[in-house]
Amino acid sequence: PLTKAAGPVTIAHQFIQEGVLMTKISLAGGTALALFFTASAAMAQVTPEDVWQSWKTLSESVGQTITTTSEARDGDTLVIDGLLMAINDPAGPMVEGEIGTVKFRETGTGTVEITLPESYPINMTIPPEGTDSGGPTSVKMTVSQPGMLMTAGGNATDTTYDFTAPSIVIDVTEVSNAEGPMNVRFNASLTGVSGRYQMTGAPDAKNLDSSFAATSAVFTGNGAEDASTFSVNFNVADLDGTTKGSFLGAEMMANMAGALNAGFASDGGVSYGKTSFDIDVNDAGSQSKVTGTMDGGNVDF
Repeated sequence: PLTKAAGPVTIAHQFIQEGVLMTKISLAGGTALALFFTASAAMAQVTPEDVWQSWKTLSESVGQTITTTSEARDGDTLVIDGLLMAINDPAGPMVEGEIGTVKFRETGTGTVEITLPESYPINMTIPPEGTDSGGPTSVKMTVSQPGMLMTAGGNATDTTYDFTAPSIVIDVTEVSNAEGPMNVRFNASLTGVSGRYQMTGAPDAKNLDSSFAATSAVFTGNGAEDASTFSVNFNVADLDGTTKGSFLGAEMMANMAGALNAGFASDGGVSYGKTSFDIDVNDAGSQSKVTGTMDGGNVDF
């Protein structure tokens, strides 16, 4: 039945819980990695090397590790090949995003244009919960962001990133555990995406101020196990989110208790407009269906 510990409904719950981590990867990489850009009107100079170093500093301050196969100039463009971004939390999931090639091009106006792949894979390994002896769960997904425009401006210590994208899609293509692949899929699709984040301060004491918006979002999922099935569908309008944080150096952030005592802080919120939902569960012949609409609201974190 669907209440089985390693079944699709449990995986659906875990997938939602880990959504924040996927977002971090998306924003840091330029999506959502990702998570996750037109620059401010100020004509201060920022170089491709400044922007790349800013990216690395932010990623490391939130617990990500970055590796590349090469970093080299090609005329007015800094080309980063083989970019791999990862989170390895001993108490939580391991996440790895294979970003690939990223280009930072000087525009000649004091800003830097950033070009990212139109899609890239993310692999996640979720440890078992509590006394569950079923082993870890593996999740494979693809982030797609065709047509994303991203620009960085400012200077080496005060850098602003602006981005727009017609759509950003996270598609979960495979979920498996020790027993093999599961019959379960999830998809999150955002349209009319725009946002900005600004980083200020020294490398060991960065302040982040970010905003994000999407005209609509659709979240879907479905799965089956034995004689049981489930499907979920959420349609959300007018998403708006903000995040503010004070991040310390990578060594300090590795010890969360010490980081909190030293000034690490993060808060934010998300508001949403009219929402409709449709949830259908058939547990071995016992069917439950819930549909409805909401006018909107907000969530702070």
